[in-house]
Parts: sequence; structure tokens; C-alpha cells
Amino acid sequence: MALIIKNGFIITEEGIIKSDILIENEKITTIASNIIAEPIDEIIDANGKFIMPGIIDAHVHYYMKTAEGRTIDNYESGTTSAAFGGVTTFIDYASPIEGKGLLEALKARENEAQGHSFIDYNFHMEITGEFEQDFNQLQDLKKYGITSLKIYTTYGSSQLSEDRIPSLLKKAKENNMLVTVHAEDNDIVTNLKKKFIHEEKSSPKYHAESRPNEAETTAIKKILKMAKEVDAPVYFVHVSTGEGAEIIKNARISGQKVYGETCPHYLLLTDDCYKGEEPQKYIMTPPLRKGGDQNILWKSIVDGTLQCITTDHCSFHIKDKLKSKSCFDTIPGIGGSETLLSLLFSQGVNKEFFSIEHMVSLLSTNPAKMFGLYPQKGTIKVGSDGDLVIFDPKKEVTLKGSELHSAAEYTVFEGYKLKGYPVMTIIRGSIICKNNKLMATKPTGKFIRARNINT
Repeated sequence: MALIIKNGFIITEEGIIKSDILIENEKITTIASNIIAEPIDEIIDANGKFIMPGIIDAHVHYYMKTAEGRTIDNYESGTTSAAFGGVTTFIDYASPIEGKGLLEALKARENEAQGHSFIDYNFHMEITGEFEQDFNQLQDLKKYGITSLKIYTTYGSSQLSEDRIPSLLKKAKENNMLVTVHAEDNDIVTNLKKKFIHEEKSSPKYHAESRPNEAETTAIKKILKMAKEVDAPVYFVHVSTGEGAEIIKNARISGQKVYGETCPHYLLLTDDCYKGEEPQKYIMTPPLRKGGDQNILWKSIVDGTLQCITTDHCSFHIKDKLKSKSCFDTIPGIGGSETLLSLLFSQGVNKEFFSIEHMVSLLSTNPAKMFGLYPQKGTIKVGSDGDLVIFDPKKEVTLKGSELHSAAEYTVFEGYKLKGYPVMTIIRGSIICKNNKLMATKPTGKFIRARNINT
């Protein structure tokens, strides 16, 4: 299939250019003015619109196992929702399986996505404390195309004990792999939970207090100390606190290789949500913070302290979120892939926090480089995959959960008035979504093997 996109403003790593793009056999083959080629399957006029590389949501949990079953968005619904939002690649998580090697567990997770995803994908491999895992198997993952790992500093059996983290960091460094970290101090979280339950303070309004800023900052400091001792890079997921971002910034200034991400909900919502109507809808971990934290997080995005913005998409149906009246029993997690791009454009670019080029680096180029997908993904270059988003900066949309495509049927950004919205999503030269219609007849997303990380 051959496709030409004409007259659009292309967001490249070198700046914005007005040019045409030719995609042939899934790859970008020409970027030039007035492209003429035959045979052509379709010509798209993008006049007045931006053309961006496909967005990479580098932190999602589609069809994730939970104590209650699975997240409500399976690979079909999750990736449909993502595609409508301009996301063309996601990075999900693979968990170890008792009695199986890490590579075997990874392949089992890959099989769940295969034939069910509308967009392309890769995985972070979780290294947990549930049962013993041989770190020498990391080389098998690397050869297969996995460049990143995930550890938890809390969450019961998912938590990797502190005495094992340094050896994992060292082995990951030897294999040129990046360890990503869910940073909340387990002692603080578990002790406060006991205290709050004893004091009968378990309603949703106590969620943020039960997992305070100190839990995140304490864990970040511990991990940074371990990483420094073995001179290994480390990446913190969903940074939620201003103090956490400042600690990361200072470590970077001192020369340590440390990176991080935050999410739209930490930038746009505060813990006041836990005091309002249906507060369970807003429960995720880490919790929402205060306005002061938001201000620092925005600055951390602008100054490069944090390199990526992801969603931590982990969705549940609204009725399931509202089942419990306790912050300790409410299922944690919210959706977000579909609104990632539009929120960041409206709230970031339109409000002049950063340029559209910087937004594209946060949502596409940087995650591609961080996790070994660049330059196949994350950029508009000759030879890169034909993953593109045609974005109308004038299109106005009021977000309504009932009109989005997640099976959760709600959004924490209900009622947000946005200016700027994707109108077409193209994956490897095929139009997946167009003018709020799904054009694909079946899921054709595929596993993309990561190469060396480029931090």
C-alpha cells in the first residue's frame, strides 16, 4: 500500500516543516514538496493540520490480571481507545510465571496481545519478589527484543526485596537494559494503612494521606543510592510529587543517570478529588497530590528532569470502582491512553508551558529512545515506520466518558474542554482511525523488537 499525505505541517526533530510524506510498504520513503508517485492507494490532504509521529504510551496495563480478574480494557478495547487518541505503539508489562523462565513468561504475555491489538507493542518485564528469578536470564530477554524491566518497592508479593535490587541493577547494566521503578516505600505505606484502619480513617478522602509524599521520596532516595553504588541507570515511573522530581533533578545535576515520567492526572488533578463526588473514580497509586506538586512537575517536564509523559492506563468499569467505600479496598487505576495527546496539547502547548515540538519529544521521540524503539518508532524520518497522527489544532472537543472508546465508560477528565484533537491515526501506512471512526477491520498490531536503549 502506498499513501501520500500532502500540505501538512510536519513535526520533525529538527523543527516544523511544510512538506509531503510518502509511505510505501509500511515505511516512510520520501519527505519532500509536491511528491508525485504511482501507483497510489490514497492521497490525504492535511492542509492546516499538524503531522506528528505516532504517540507511544510507554506505561499501560491492558488485560492485566488482578485479584478480581482482569482490567476492563482488554487488548481490543484498550488499543482501539488508544488509536482514537493518536497512540500507535504501547509498552505493557509481562509478569513472571512460577515454574517458567522469564523469556517463556514474556512470550505468554505476547501471545495474549497477538492478533488482538490494533496498534504495535513492546513490553517491560517485571521482576518481582513472588518467587525466585534468575537474573542471568536477562540476556535472553535482551536478545528477544526487550530492553526494560520493572520493579515495585511495595505491593506485597510484587515487591522486590531491597537486598536483591542492587544485583538486578548491575545485571541490567551489563545487558544495556533499563530498570524502571514504582517508587513507594513499603514500610511507610503498610504502617500507615494499619494506623488508618485502626483509627477508622479508611474512606476515600484519606487515600492521599495514606500514601503520602514521603512514601515516594523515601523510595526514590533508596533506589538512587543503590543505582549510584553500581553506576547503573534507573527510570522512575509515574512521578507524582514535587519533592520526588526535585530529588531526581539534583541527582541528574550531580551526574547520575536517572530518568522519569509523570502522567496527565498528576499534572491536571489534585487530591481535592478525594473530597468530592464519587471519589473512588480517582483512586490510583500513587495518589493525586496538591497544586504545589503540580507546579514543580510542570517545571520538571520543561527543564528535562522528566523525559516522558505516559498514562499508566489501568482501567476498571465505573461500577467496579464504586463497589467499595474504603480507599484500601477500592481497585486502584484509571484509564487515559485516548486522552493523552489531546490533554497535553490543550493544557501544555495551548497554555504555552512548552512547544508542540517539545510535546512530541515527551510523547513519542523520548520514549522511543528510552526503550529501544528509535528510529523505527518515535520520529518522522525516511526509513521509519509510517506511524503518523494528523492533528487538527482547531478542533474543539468536550471530553465525555460515554463518547470515548475505553470499556471503563468514564474518564476522570469528564467535561474538560479541549482545543486540538487527532483526526486521523495511521499505523505503518494503514489508516486505523479517521474522523472518529474505526477504519481497521481487524487488529493488525505486532510486537516490535527493541534494540539498544538510547538515553
